[in-house]
Amino acid sequence: MDFWQRLFLTIIVFFASALCCSYGIGYDDQFDTPIWDVQGGSKILVLMDLHRHMSENGTCSDMNPRMVERALAMKWLSSVLQSEVGLTIFDTCGSRLRAAQIVTRHIMNPEQSCSNTSDMVLGVLSHTRDDITDAISNILQPLGILHIKLDDNGFLTKKDNTSFTIPTFSIWKLEAVLQVLKNLNWNYISAFSDGTDNTNGQLNSFIKMAIKHSICLDKVGRDLSNVTSLKPKPEGVVIFTSDVQNVESLIGKLNPNQKYMIVNNNDIGKMSLGVSGTILHLSEILNSRPAFLAFVASELLQSSDSLSKQYLSDLEFCKFNSTFNQTICDERLNSYLEIASKRYDILAAMMAYYNAHRVIQRFGAFNCSGYDFSSCPSAFTFVRIKPSVNEFPFNLEKISDNISLDEEVRVDVSVLGIPTAQVGIVTQTSFSPTNLIVWKKVKTDMKISDCGTSCQQCGTCKHNAQVENDYQNEMMENGDILIMGSFPIRQLSHTGETCGMISEEGIQLSEALLYAVDTIKSRYRAHNLFPGVNVGAVIKDKCQVSKQEFCPSPSSDWTETANHNGDYSSIEIFRKEEYFDNRASQARFLLTDFGVSLHKILLDRYVKGMSDLFRYANWTYIHVVYSEEILADIESSVNKYLQEKDICTASRTVLNYNRTSTLSKIETLMNNIHKTATILLLTNFYDTKFIMNVVNQSFSYDDLNFVILPWDIKSPMFAGTVVFRPKPEIDTNFNNYLSSLKMDNQRSIWWRTFYEDTNKCHVKLEDGIAYPAQCSQSQTVMTNSSVSPAAYKVIQTADAVLLIMDRLYKDLCPFHTGLCREFLEFDIKSYIRKNLIQGDSSASSDVFTDRGELKFPLDIINYQIVDETTAPVSVGIYSSRDDLIVDKNAIKTYNSDKRPYVASHVCDDWCPSCYACKSAITKQNGFLYHSGDVVVTSVFPMHKKGAKTFSCGPFGLNKGSEVLTEAFMYAIGTSKSRYPYLFPNLKIGSLTIDSCSDTESVLQTIMNFESCITTFANKVDQVPVSPLLVPGYLSYDYPEVTPSLDKTLKRLDRFHESFDSKNGGPLSQLFNPYFRSGIDSLVHLLIKMNWTYVDLIVSSDQEHQTQKHWFMEMATSYNICVSVGNNVLSLESSMISTVITSLSQSQAKIVVVLASTEVVQSLFGVLVNRPLSKMFILGEETRDWQETGILLPEGSIIVNRVGKINSGFKAHYEEAVTKKESRLGNIWFGEMSRDRVTCLDPHECTVPSDIVSVASKIVFGVDAMLHALHFKYKSLCPSMNGLCKNFADVGSSLNADDFKNFSFRYQDEMIELPPSGNSYGTYVMLNRQKSGYIEVGKWKNGAIKVEPNKIKAYDSSGNQLRLLPSSVCYRNCKCENKETVENITATPEPSPRTDLEFFGTTQQFNSELWAIVVLTISCGSALVSLMFIVYVIMKVCGGLLQKRYIGLGIMLLVSIVTMYLSVLPFVFTPGENICSLRFFLPGLTYALTFAVIMAKLMSLRAYKLIGLGGEISNLNQFLTVLFVTGVQLAIGIHWWIKQGSLFVVDTSLPDVTQYACKFDKTEFVIYLVYIMFLIVLAAFYAILVRNETKNMGEAKLILISSWMTIAVWVAWIAVLIIQPKDYEEPTVCVGIIVTASVTILVVFVPKLHRISKLKYDVKKSAGMENGGYKIDPDFLFERPYTLPAMRTSFKYSEKTNPKSISKFDSSLSY
Repeated sequence: MDFWQRLFLTIIVFFASALCCSYGIGYDDQFDTPIWDVQGGSKILVLMDLHRHMSENGTCSDMNPRMVERALAMKWLSSVLQSEVGLTIFDTCGSRLRAAQIVTRHIMNPEQSCSNTSDMVLGVLSHTRDDITDAISNILQPLGILHIKLDDNGFLTKKDNTSFTIPTFSIWKLEAVLQVLKNLNWNYISAFSDGTDNTNGQLNSFIKMAIKHSICLDKVGRDLSNVTSLKPKPEGVVIFTSDVQNVESLIGKLNPNQKYMIVNNNDIGKMSLGVSGTILHLSEILNSRPAFLAFVASELLQSSDSLSKQYLSDLEFCKFNSTFNQTICDERLNSYLEIASKRYDILAAMMAYYNAHRVIQRFGAFNCSGYDFSSCPSAFTFVRIKPSVNEFPFNLEKISDNISLDEEVRVDVSVLGIPTAQVGIVTQTSFSPTNLIVWKKVKTDMKISDCGTSCQQCGTCKHNAQVENDYQNEMMENGDILIMGSFPIRQLSHTGETCGMISEEGIQLSEALLYAVDTIKSRYRAHNLFPGVNVGAVIKDKCQVSKQEFCPSPSSDWTETANHNGDYSSIEIFRKEEYFDNRASQARFLLTDFGVSLHKILLDRYVKGMSDLFRYANWTYIHVVYSEEILADIESSVNKYLQEKDICTASRTVLNYNRTSTLSKIETLMNNIHKTATILLLTNFYDTKFIMNVVNQSFSYDDLNFVILPWDIKSPMFAGTVVFRPKPEIDTNFNNYLSSLKMDNQRSIWWRTFYEDTNKCHVKLEDGIAYPAQCSQSQTVMTNSSVSPAAYKVIQTADAVLLIMDRLYKDLCPFHTGLCREFLEFDIKSYIRKNLIQGDSSASSDVFTDRGELKFPLDIINYQIVDETTAPVSVGIYSSRDDLIVDKNAIKTYNSDKRPYVASHVCDDWCPSCYACKSAITKQNGFLYHSGDVVVTSVFPMHKKGAKTFSCGPFGLNKGSEVLTEAFMYAIGTSKSRYPYLFPNLKIGSLTIDSCSDTESVLQTIMNFESCITTFANKVDQVPVSPLLVPGYLSYDYPEVTPSLDKTLKRLDRFHESFDSKNGGPLSQLFNPYFRSGIDSLVHLLIKMNWTYVDLIVSSDQEHQTQKHWFMEMATSYNICVSVGNNVLSLESSMISTVITSLSQSQAKIVVVLASTEVVQSLFGVLVNRPLSKMFILGEETRDWQETGILLPEGSIIVNRVGKINSGFKAHYEEAVTKKESRLGNIWFGEMSRDRVTCLDPHECTVPSDIVSVASKIVFGVDAMLHALHFKYKSLCPSMNGLCKNFADVGSSLNADDFKNFSFRYQDEMIELPPSGNSYGTYVMLNRQKSGYIEVGKWKNGAIKVEPNKIKAYDSSGNQLRLLPSSVCYRNCKCENKETVENITATPEPSPRTDLEFFGTTQQFNSELWAIVVLTISCGSALVSLMFIVYVIMKVCGGLLQKRYIGLGIMLLVSIVTMYLSVLPFVFTPGENICSLRFFLPGLTYALTFAVIMAKLMSLRAYKLIGLGGEISNLNQFLTVLFVTGVQLAIGIHWWIKQGSLFVVDTSLPDVTQYACKFDKTEFVIYLVYIMFLIVLAAFYAILVRNETKNMGEAKLILISSWMTIAVWVAWIAVLIIQPKDYEEPTVCVGIIVTASVTILVVFVPKLHRISKLKYDVKKSAGMENGGYKIDPDFLFERPYTLPAMRTSFKYSEKTNPKSISKFDSSLSY
């Protein structure tokens, strides 16, 4: 309100008063009736919202009990003071109009003479809403009437001599809350109040104070409705409440996952609260006031006014008695009022009235005239009532502008619970735990997650951000020439504010510029600087305006975060007019932790100095980490200087703003460091801090030396860290200048705030106080502070620039009378840039470089452990002339024991990055690269040949090269998951080169790569691949490309294998055995079926001709006659007709086809019209025949190799086809898949039909190559801790010798290199029938099994033949594979039984998957059972088990172990004894197991009969088990003798021996009938003893186990009978394992669990006597029967805890 408004209001007030006096005009009586009126002379008018609302008709509602209590406090104090000053209390009911009318009505009482002041209002106390209080102030202030305000939302404030504000809460209580939060390390919280005016005010003030203590407030609420529905974070919640009832109702609703701190003024320690979790309670400790308490009780109970009655009626312990017509309360009223009397707001109300009364009394004592208090300031002083005195007279303290607030207040810190326990006390700013052990536990229980980077960097604490500081951000010292410094005076906020705390460095920078400007003329007196010209200064605070700019972003200039505080400084030079016209400066210098630069920040000197240090200290193997935004500016310098010093970059890591990605990269970096290392961090401050925190939390810095840039010095530092930082010249005069500055210095606009924030105190009482403690005026600001080196940079930069400006001024303005026109118009910018090179020796000992850099010496700091703390130690200098002056022995590295030593970081072994081509040009396209210690390389034709030489055309879609690339990358990428033993501590990389289907292009690429002209790297943090890392090349290309590529690589002595040609490379020997095995399987089929007279059709290509050669050889050796051998030379119809004619003339009924799909399709296409009554057998081909789509004649038999397609890759490929993209980083796959969608020519766009087969071949070849490389690695580096120096000396390149003498398992097949000569692989024979393809036989590793009864043959009309055709030669036949025909007509010996499964080996482990699974489970379960036995024996030896049941229990466990192991004969190939043991062992182990179970059941039954103390003979139990088991033993021996050998040996095939076991499943089931009898007997016997509780209720467990076993046996026997023969052995094994597992899980696991709970020592108790009873071990061991002295944590009754032996005896249920 301005002066004229106040004058107008004063006139209105006096006019209204005059009317009242002259005409007796009054106001509405309802406004003129006080609540309480204490008569006196002059009086104090009190306006309070005793009710919160007023209706339109003037009715007040919603009584405020807190206000009533405060009004009673004033009334009590009025009665105590017994003065002539009256007291009138009005209820304003929250109405502004009502308050204004009451004030104007009572300023001059109309009932008195206008000249009579005996009943005049001399002071007004108000306690209402802020807008009403302001309206009252506006009325009273012009009149000079005293106005004291009670405020729920303010601080103790003296506005002027007539206005005083008293808060209703103590700021020290809020300070105590903050101290407890800091002790708990809570910096990220939510805060709520219960909605009362007082708690809302506390919450508002708490928010302001929290900012200064760097506490982040995420959620704020002014009611408790949302407290119980908080999200998980933040976990810490502070709640301000007003009374006990709120706390009681709140606690039951709190979320146990949150941590709570409840703050109020009530003592709730005596309450019994149902608290779950840990809740802290903070309560202000104030004394009760008995006299006040008695007065209030009397007033309320005896008063007849409506307000008192309403107050009491709202209390649950007060009831209105109609008989006595009064309210009666029980004893709880006194307790309630006692708590109320201790509240601070009651003390504040008394303080308000006391000060008003005191000022009025002093007004007369100081002979002040009139009632205008503003005219008599000597009378107007305020006092504070100290809370330490609880009764009148009070302990008073005068209040002035500088006073500490409520310094005697104490705050009690308790943990709520049953009972509530005190854990600490806060006095002023000191927190004192009352019990350190309890407080430590409380801190652990109350631990919460901190704010994290989201608050500290981005200012997400929105409620803090709402509280903006009103401050100036610019100051000026006027002058003709202005030098402006932009400094980060205020730091970036960590709690959501726009700007944070004032930094000490910012203060020093601003004072450094003022010092430089003020003293430059005196410091350079001889120069007579700037005669006739004043030099001024402008200082700006660079605190950003927008919170969003706090978060670093990829687009921001990294130089803006060059200082550790996230900002940079600058110095600019202006002419005065330029500055005020907002024109650009004449020169701008950046000041950072790196130094001073006229241009952008340059790091060349730092990188060069570090490189010199690395070479000098023998740190030649380093890891470099970049921040992404720094990379482009510094990478070229790093590469240049490191290469000059021959320093190897071990790894190159680039970090971005994705913290998840950054964390992953840091973990990868640290995990790859196995020995000592240097880590060069060229990162911004945020990244460096993040790195250091990650290393500190998850890794170790032992044997490491981090080398960092100067902006990182305030990040966490590890011992051994090396820092390069500028070392400017120290100005001692400036140091003295700083130390002499005191608080009364008014020159700087930031001094006071900085001092208050630093010392956590206030200088002057005013609204918005955040620190209750008072500041000392005598202390200087910088007494204990060190001067920032940046301040010296400011002085030196300012001096250098001003000296240049002085020289220019004197040249242009020779008269020295001020800035002349020539100077004002001169291009100063160019002049400064030009003259920087010359410098001025008097300005500084350092000079500017030609790039505008001020060359400071660089101080080399090594952080070392000194007196158990990490401290910086200067170890050398990098001079201004770029000379390294350092003692390398002074630079320390620390081992795991934190002992220092001088380290050399060098590459001792194989270091891939050190072999990189130093000057190679990195290719940007035409390749895919994944880095590794060694890099397997492939060449595929991704694109067609380009129109120009050495260029690529569009994608070549018809080759399917993207699928081959995917197969190559799949083989590399999944190698370690498929073969976990491969390459420990080694990473295998991959490189795929696009040949562009062009010989010249691919040869140029390979030659440039091999000669280090070009290299490959497709990521910014990848180390480019070197040819020295490549062990060899794999390729699949066009026929015109492959030979030249192979020739070139062989000339370079490089390993190369092509999958598209017969180049005879080492990998070709992998595939040849499969071709031979395919022929073997086909010939063995002919022998098995006695088809010894056949025709042959062969394609003319080289591959099939080779197969023909092998077939002819084997047919000859196996006495098979090839009647007609047709070579299909072409697909012409005449050629096909000739073949068919030849077949029709032959007497052979079987035709063997070894031909390509094209030939077969043409052949059978013609046979549709010229059918032959012959049976066709098709040999193995690249694709499975049934997938080719060719319609084969019915009755044909096809031979397919199992595992020809890599199943893992096929699934991977199908997923990639569905998604049209690769998850392995194969970008070509997605691009070519999309191109096929728009391709119009099917011939050019379709993937080859056999592409998956070819791709599987590549996977197979890569696997073999990796194994060859692995065994080379293993032989050269036996420890396998990474590639060693031996490997480096020999080189990574493979040769033919590396593919010898090793084997590996590929898709369940054992692959040997070189091949052993034995046939291997698995082939299935399928017969095409009318219902489809039916499997009729299988060939595996030289052994064949055929089921002739499944084979069907058809005639030329398609009718099924009743018998299979016989194809033998009965007379002399002409055979193409034989010169003579002797014995060709002989009938071969009959083959052995075809219902047996034959194997090529005997008594060897069966490597099929089911056998591996069965063996793993059985052996593992047997081991677990043995561990159970050991555990029980340990319990017995320890005295915790000493029972009659132990022997049988251990025997049962042993029998279960033997049962698990009885599966062993089934997982080995047939042998003489193995076949018989498959019958004998299962029966014997089953019998032993169920014999023990029967013995246990019988012993339980016997114990019931013999009673307590009796024993059963262990010998009898053993004999029972022996007898029951012996029956099965006799059955087994008899069977073994009767059956004889079950081992079958087949030698019907020449040079092939096969083995099998005769195993009749029906006979096996009959063999186990006795076992079935035992199982059923045990199941029914267990029913009889099911209620026995002996041995921990074992009877019920055996009952459940027996019946579950019956269900298991029914299931496995049914499966055995129904399923085919192939599943016999797996089914029997599953039955054995499940039966044993049921017993273990149902019987022993529950028992062992109970045993683990036993806490008795029967040894100590044995032999106890009690009342004539000798205590049986059962009495000490059995549950639930326990002695009272042996109670555990279980519940007990008289039965479970008998008090005597007799009661125990009677309670047993015998």
